[in-house]
Amino acid sequence: MHDHLDYQRIKYFLAAAKTLNFSEAARQMYISPQGFGRQISLFEEEIGAQLFDRSKYKKKLTYEGELVYHHLSKAVDMLEHEYHMMQSMARKRKSQANIGILSFLNRTTVVSPVINELLAGSPERNINFRMCELNDLHKEVANGELDIGITVSTEPDLYESCNLGSRIISSHPLALVVSLYHDFVVKDFVTAEDLKNYDQVCLRFDEIRKNDFYNNIPCRSCIKSDNYSSLISQLSLGSCFSIQVPELEDLYEGYNLTTVPCKDISGTMNLMLIYQPNRMTPLLENLSKQIMEVLTKEV
Repeated sequence: MHDHLDYQRIKYFLAAAKTLNFSEAARQMYISPQGFGRQISLFEEEIGAQLFDRSKYKKKLTYEGELVYHHLSKAVDMLEHEYHMMQSMARKRKSQANIGILSFLNRTTVVSPVINELLAGSPERNINFRMCELNDLHKEVANGELDIGITVSTEPDLYESCNLGSRIISSHPLALVVSLYHDFVVKDFVTAEDLKNYDQVCLRFDEIRKNDFYNNIPCRSCIKSDNYSSLISQLSLGSCFSIQVPELEDLYEGYNLTTVPCKDISGTMNLMLIYQPNRMTPLLENLSKQIMEVLTKEV
């Protein structure tokens, strides 16, 4: 008795059991009658029972053969159904992409150009877009829920630590953002010493950004917001400041916010693509190039 499963031998048995004619079954399975008979004998050895009654001119299944045929035919049908489902999913996967876009990116210069370009370029592709908060976007790219993320970062190399690939689309100067009612508005410029007397508001960092640029900004304390809307609402109260990139962001209008000069704050924010390198199909590679091209023109 053998302890391994020979799927092809199972297929031979099912063909023989269905036709009850070894010569016809051999023809259907593209094997010689002699070879086919040998395979059936080996299968009976594996099962440990005689499956065909060969005493008559027309073969028939034994009781054990009937049982084996009943169970294996259902198992093979189920296996082939699952196999075809996997094939279908794989084909669908090749034409599907899930793209996450940071929720506060500018609708006019970032979000709309990307969506319009990708949907217009190949309408037959199944492309899903999702607006995400910063931490959610990073996590969903890392766990495979999103194929590509459009995000921002002051540290373009930080994604390597969590096995994510990244590409810089464009770089933009950082600015000190405050409410029109903040004390800084009447100053010609703000210094690092001034910042130490006020609270900074920033997004709550995930594990990817735990050593982020913002942790080194001088301030009285750092208020961490879970999402960008909350951050903007905090700023609008007039008692804190934030370091942002106004030209990339879309939530300033209606909140009476402005930028003020700060000679001690320097650096850039990078608009970036992030992805899992081992999941980059030809479709995703092509979409990444399209996103890079359209945003390089827009921002």
